[in-house]
Amino acid sequence: MSGILGVGWDAIRDRWVARVTHHGITYDLGTFRDPYEAGEVARLKRLELFTHNDIDRRAS
Repeated sequence: MSGILGVGWDAIRDRWVARVTHHGITYDLGTFRDPYEAGEVARLKRLELFTHNDIDRRAS
């Protein structure tokens, strides 16, 4: 568990995974060495998918 929304650890790949779910569809966004990079990728995808996402919009 990373503590970053949309980021989890993949022990098999030994990397952080960015993932977002919207309307029952899971978007796997890739694996990353840096959890903050994975978090930014997840945040940008949430901005794209969720039209009323004020929390992520403030973080930019």
